[in-house]
Amino acid sequence: MPKDSRAKRKRMREAKRRARAAESDEARAARLASNAARNAKRRAEEPPEIRAERLASNATRIAKKRAEERWERDLQHHTRMQEEYYLAQLAERRARDAVRYQQVLARLDQVHHYNRNLARYDDPNFFQEELQGPLEPPSVDVKLATVAGKKGKKAEEEEQPAAPEAVPEAAATTAPAAAEPAEEEEEEEYVVEKVLDRRVVKGKAEFLLKWKGFSDEDNTWEPEENLDCPDLIAEFMSKYKEKEEKKKEGKRKATSEATKEPEERGSKRKKEEGEKARGFGRGLQPERIIGATDSSGELMFLMKWKNSDEADLVPAKEANVKCPQVVISFYEERLTWHSYPTEEEEKKEEEKKD
Repeated sequence: MPKDSRAKRKRMREAKRRARAAESDEARAARLASNAARNAKRRAEEPPEIRAERLASNATRIAKKRAEERWERDLQHHTRMQEEYYLAQLAERRARDAVRYQQVLARLDQVHHYNRNLARYDDPNFFQEELQGPLEPPSVDVKLATVAGKKGKKAEEEEQPAAPEAVPEAAATTAPAAAEPAEEEEEEEYVVEKVLDRRVVKGKAEFLLKWKGFSDEDNTWEPEENLDCPDLIAEFMSKYKEKEEKKKEGKRKATSEATKEPEERGSKRKKEEGEKARGFGRGLQPERIIGATDSSGELMFLMKWKNSDEADLVPAKEANVKCPQVVISFYEERLTWHSYPTEEEEKKEEEKKD
């Protein structure tokens, strides 16, 4: 389009815009009414094809506009949901980082406390000062007395009868004084003579102990944590492990023997089957041929024998010599005969065609 026509059209549009801006409400209403009447008249006079085309273009324009509005609305919703998701992820990450930061601070406090007291722990005189005296290793008698004291207390609790509820004050004051020497006299040292067996109860190991100076009826199960006889426990555990290993070896041998027996039986059966005679070597009369195959490179017949349910593969050459009639009947069953029409039938067919 030339520049002069563009400028002219632009001037006309501006003049029209100024005129519409300056016109009064009555003139504007009259102009709109005249435009509406002119449009109605033109639409009434237009042919139906043009009217249908105009309505279709208007419908497509409206549908396109609505689709753009829907797309923009969905885009805004998607961006808003995406922002909310990112904000939730950020808040979760910050909370997780805060928890991790608190854990690191607690760990640093532990390390600081350990480093602060490390010099005191390395000092050999630290524990002596705390205990107010030199450390001495416990004797064997003391170790054995721990088990003996516990067992003695259990026996005393079982033997003592229940005390009455109402006791005079004088008897209450004299009872502790009389009980102390009696406990001292009754307390004896129980020495473990031998560890007999081991078991696990509720996840804790217990040992069956033989007490020195007592019969086998007094053997008791004691938890491992109450025992102070590591040498006897170590000796028993070595023997116990040897027994367990022997049991496992016996089970392995039994399983290996059990697996070997069916293998030997299967090999024996295969040998016996291989040693059995096959084909005409069985000495049976052929009844009929079931099928034929040449998968081995040689034509073989699957032969059904009289008075036997087992069929064998027999070479075709041998069958042709020993049972030719059976072979002939097999081939006859599979032959297809074609009959040729006679002259009269041919004439009839030609007449039908004509």
